[in-house]
Amino acid sequence: MTEPKTLTEKIIDGGKIAGAISAMMALSIMVWGFTAGPVRDWLAKFEQGFEAQQDMQQLQQEMQHSQQDILADISAILLAQSHNVKRIEALESAKTQDASPAIRFTMYGHSIEDGRPGQVVEIKWQFVKLRDCGRPEIDLLFRNGGGRLHRFQNVSVLDTEGIGVAADPDPSMAQTISYTARIPDNEGVHAGRSFAWVRVGYPECPTVPAVTSPEVAFRILS
Repeated sequence: MTEPKTLTEKIIDGGKIAGAISAMMALSIMVWGFTAGPVRDWLAKFEQGFEAQQDMQQLQQEMQHSQQDILADISAILLAQSHNVKRIEALESAKTQDASPAIRFTMYGHSIEDGRPGQVVEIKWQFVKLRDCGRPEIDLLFRNGGGRLHRFQNVSVLDTEGIGVAADPDPSMAQTISYTARIPDNEGVHAGRSFAWVRVGYPECPTVPAVTSPEVAFRILS
């Protein structure tokens, strides 16, 4: 049977335990001193990486929102273009089916210069353009002093200012087109009083009949 420890022995044992605890604490402090720096660096890097990841996620969200906005804008543009195409197709269809005249010649305001066979003369017509019907085709004819029918040659498409019959429609105001053409010199054209007129057709509006101008008197000189 073990005898109870004396007070002195208990004090000695307590001192040993306290020394052991102090040694462990000192060792822990030494270990922390060696590892505190790397641990702090690792924690700092971890925090930076976490913040960078958050920034990247936020950037990705912003890019997704931006892409959604761009896709929405593209969709709106395509929809508007589709509506415009359908509108143009409807207008073109209505234009080709509309049989109303595109122009109307006035009774007065037309003139043709007198000239000799082979000479270039100036021709002027006055008309009201009611609507746009594409590029016109013109057939410029005249009946000479001997009563024979002829066509002017080298008829210009534009006037001296570059304006043609395809001017903008203006149903409220008469427009004047002037251009040049040559009197043929090898078709038996006779000198004397002559009459000319023009027929205007619109191939792009097949339902619109050709329009004929009033006859205009001029003289073929000898």
